[in-house]
Amino acid sequence: MAEVEDEHTVNKKGQSEYDKEKIKKIWKEDFETLLNETDTEYNAEDVNVTYEDRVITTPTSDEFLKILKGFKNGRAPGSNGICAEMLNEGGERMQEQYYME
Repeated sequence: MAEVEDEHTVNKKGQSEYDKEKIKKIWKEDFETLLNETDTEYNAEDVNVTYEDRVITTPTSDEFLKILKGFKNGRAPGSNGICAEMLNEGGERMQEQYYME
C-alpha cells in the first residue's frame, strides 16, 4: 500500500505541519486537552427529573400504526416470530390483535 505523501495537520497558529513527529505531538496535545476537559457548568442538583418524565407510555393506536408503517420489509422477525410483512399485510384485524397484546 502506497503511503500518502502529503499527510499534514494544522497547528494552533493555523499553519500546516508535515513533519510526522510534529503531527503526532499536535494530535497528542489535542486529545489530552479533550480528555481532560471538565464541564464546570453542569451541576447534578440543577437537573429536575420527575417520575412522570421517565415513564414510557403505551403508544396510541394511531402511533402504533405509524410505527408499523416505518418497519422495513425483508428483515428478520422479532423474538415472537412476527415480521413486518405479517403485520403490514395482515390487515387491520392483525394489527389490532397485535396492538392489544
